[in-house]
Amino acid sequence: MQIQLKVDYHPSGRRTLKKRTQNEMMFTDCSGPLLSNSDVGSFYRAVAAVLYKHHTAGDTVEYDDTHLDMTRKAAE
Repeated sequence: MQIQLKVDYHPSGRRTLKKRTQNEMMFTDCSGPLLSNSDVGSFYRAVAAVLYKHHTAGDTVEYDDTHLDMTRKAAE
């Protein structure tokens, strides 16, 4: 199965992981520590667990974290 995951970063510092499968038109918010989380550590540990789950299931995963792209561009 093809899965798209992306991190939605809010200027308040909260992050939400959004997910879309190959048959869906819209992204949906993930739940638990992946929804509107201001704790960076717990958020990315939860993201790593989701990525691991999909990779071990044999899914094709596309992951996008635009906040990391903005940080990288600002440092250049």
